[in-house]
Amino acid sequence: ELTDVEMLIQEFARYKELMENGVYDVADTAAKRVIELSIKVTGPASIETARALTNLATVQHNNKQYDTAEQNYAAAIEIIEVADNRLSKQLINPLRGLGTAQLEGGQPEVAMVTFNRAVHLTHVNEGPHNLDQIELLQALAEVSLRLGETKDARDVQDRIYLLNVRRFASDSMGLVPTLLQRAKWQHQAGLIIDERMTYRRAIQIIEKNEGKNSLLLIEPLMAYGGSFLHIDITGVSELQRNGMGTGEIYYKRAARIAGKNPDADWRDRATTMLALGDYYMKIGSGTRAEKAYIATWEMLSFEEDQLEFRRNTMGRPSLLRDQPLPQYLSSATDTSGTKSSDQLLPGTLVLSYNINEYGRVSSIRLVQAEPPEFTGMQHAVARIVRSRTYRPRFSDGQPAASNEQILDHTFYYRQADLEALRVDDEAGATPQEETTADTG
Repeated sequence: ELTDVEMLIQEFARYKELMENGVYDVADTAAKRVIELSIKVTGPASIETARALTNLATVQHNNKQYDTAEQNYAAAIEIIEVADNRLSKQLINPLRGLGTAQLEGGQPEVAMVTFNRAVHLTHVNEGPHNLDQIELLQALAEVSLRLGETKDARDVQDRIYLLNVRRFASDSMGLVPTLLQRAKWQHQAGLIIDERMTYRRAIQIIEKNEGKNSLLLIEPLMAYGGSFLHIDITGVSELQRNGMGTGEIYYKRAARIAGKNPDADWRDRATTMLALGDYYMKIGSGTRAEKAYIATWEMLSFEEDQLEFRRNTMGRPSLLRDQPLPQYLSSATDTSGTKSSDQLLPGTLVLSYNINEYGRVSSIRLVQAEPPEFTGMQHAVARIVRSRTYRPRFSDGQPAASNEQILDHTFYYRQADLEALRVDDEAGATPQEETTADTG
């Protein structure tokens, strides 16, 4: 028989394996077993038990059980504060998890307090310029965005950038990954002009250190070109200012580098040509897109690994233009009143739709809705799906239609949302939730 310590080690190894493989439902059971064994071996108020509670909370967060995850993160934090102290470095990880669960559970203001405390602890334990705080600062920037505080989010990102500049003071190429990450965040925040400035800085560094035909230029060039499809939150759009062809310049340069650089392979050439075709699709130039796609198809017609790549990229439709699907009913993110204490419940929508040879969506059909009362959510999701643009599936070198595509969407609501709709239905009133969307 195994001793309790041996069983604890074995069960923890099993938990880690399940988490790495994404089997979260079974990992939940393993994590609870680790807690039981940890309490038995080290006691209920030990740092080891706090870590076990943090592991369970992480599983629950991955399963979108945000309320229970919060409770276990908070329990772990309380144990560490007593077993060590309120400035313990051991608090940083559960605080990070707690803040994330609070954010995803619809409590951004509370999450901001939690993340700020975690950042403070990194300063106390590692100094004000430590790099461990970067992930927490990124979370703070995300919270600020969700609260609509774009300036605060921008300031946090500037802090992250300055930390990295300090780190790579003698190695400008080492700053390039940070610049690319910064540009992606700026894009997410709608700071498109800032995004382009950041990509230009990355491109300049690469050109100076690696030359103007470096393969490292491909990623920032294509991202820079794609930024011209978007409007800055200030209302200024270089796409409007310079015309539709602006972004094309950068996609074409990336394709030329992939074609001329002796270190490039067929995958680099195919990827840049597909990206050029996708750009044409997004700006509504189907004829030029089709030419780029057909050229890519022919390029990938020789070796087996090329054919496999072609099947994966062109043998099925690929979503190019989209907007996020709604994740919550409005009251699910309401942090005031009694609704915020209700458990978040999952709802499901299953839609069927067709994609024609031009990459457009038609014939949207509701297959399943649970609960069926949330018709406003159904209309909102259907409207977004209808607005999508796809790279069409290709067959025998030509674009082809793809019918009976399935979208399985999970959203979250509170029981109060459902009860309110049912009361309105019984009273013969038009549910307020339905007024927020239509199918277009």
